Formats: sequence, structure tokens, C-alpha cells
Amino acid sequence: MAPRSKQLCIWLAISALVALIAIPLWGPMRIAWHCYQLHENAAREQAEVVEKLPNETFALRVIDGPHVGEVCTADTSVAIYDATEIGESLEVVYVAWKPGECELSSTVEASGWIIWFMVAVIGSILAGLIALGVTLSRSFTLPVNPKRRMRADPAEIRCHVCGEAMEEGYLPLVSAIQWREIGEPIGLPHALKGLAGTVGWRGRPRLHAFRCSACEVVSFQYGKPSDDRPGQR
Repeated sequence: MAPRSKQLCIWLAISALVALIAIPLWGPMRIAWHCYQLHENAAREQAEVVEKLPNETFALRVIDGPHVGEVCTADTSVAIYDATEIGESLEVVYVAWKPGECELSSTVEASGWIIWFMVAVIGSILAGLIALGVTLSRSFTLPVNPKRRMRADPAEIRCHVCGEAMEEGYLPLVSAIQWREIGEPIGLPHALKGLAGTVGWRGRPRLHAFRCSACEVVSFQYGKPSDDRPGQR
């Protein structure tokens, strides 16, 4: 598959993931934000708790402001419901277009924090998907060389099986190369522990290598670059 075709497939997949996340959430988030804005910009007044109704609901009477004397109900949390006594005064948000109902100011503020948190989480996920798309797309077009080269003339490198010239290239590692001696148990290999120079602490390692496609043999050198070690530069 050509690089451009691979890039197109990547962006189609990323776009599909973004759509699967954004489209179902757009409607509920828009409604939640609209309701929050209506309450945030409405009048805030003091109201007296006149009755504690079932299901963590207060019956309140507005005691100041333009809606003084109005009675409304407001849902609340279990903690506030249990800690509040009849006769106490609470700040409420009274919305004229919703007579008989009001919201505690603390509930409106908590809703705002929840909405902003959800926006931040969703935005981070979408931004991460786009960044992943950019990274994968660049991986098919950006020319990359190995981080270091062996001290050898590529024309002189021969396959130790057939003796023919080998093709020069590099090995991009997804995870570290694990090494075990013959008969040694596999153990628990993981990406953060392996041969020196093959662990991707700071980007993906790229090992200079030579390949004999006829014999299916690859020759490469691991380890960290060192001027004191033969065969490395």
C-alpha cells in the first residue's frame, strides 16, 4: 500500500473514532451547557427551608429579592439534605421561566465544575486522537535514519550464511529486545527492560542493521553509542 493510501486510511480511522465520541455526546453536552448558562445568569436569592421532602428535596420560600414569597422545590445531595434543618436559609437560583422550581447555588456551581471537567476530558481525548493521527501520518512520510551507525563500510558487509552483500537499513523497535541464553526461562519480558540501547525511554530506538533477504538473516548492533567501544559511532 502506498504511503498516501496508508495516510488516508489512518485519517479515516481517526475521523471515525472522533465522530463516535463527539456525535453521541454533542446533544447532551449542549443541553447541559444551555441549562447551566440559564441558571448561572438567573437571579440568586435567599430562601428558607420550610419542609424536607422525600428523595433529598427541599421545599423553600424565597425571603428576599424580586421573587420574595414564592415557594419552590429544589433537589440536593444526601450530605446537604442531612445537614440542613427546617428554617435554615439557603441561596437559590430562581428562574422565572420555571415557576415552582429552583436550584441551590451550590448545585449550580457543582454542575458547572462537572461540565467543565467533562469538556476537558472529551477535549483531551479528541486532541490525543488527532495527535496520534499526526504522528502515524508523519511516520509514513518523514525520512528517518538510525540513531547511530556501525563502523563498517556497507559495501564490505557480507552475509555470514551465503557470503553475498547485504542490504543496509535500520530496525525501528516497538518494544525492547529481550535476550535469553539457551535453556533459560522466558520470565516476564516487558517493554521497559531489555538489551542496552533497545529500550524506548526517549523515543523509539532505531538500530542500524544489514539484511540478507535470500537467507532471511539480519545483522545489527545493540548497546548505547560509545567512542570507546569498537564498531560504534
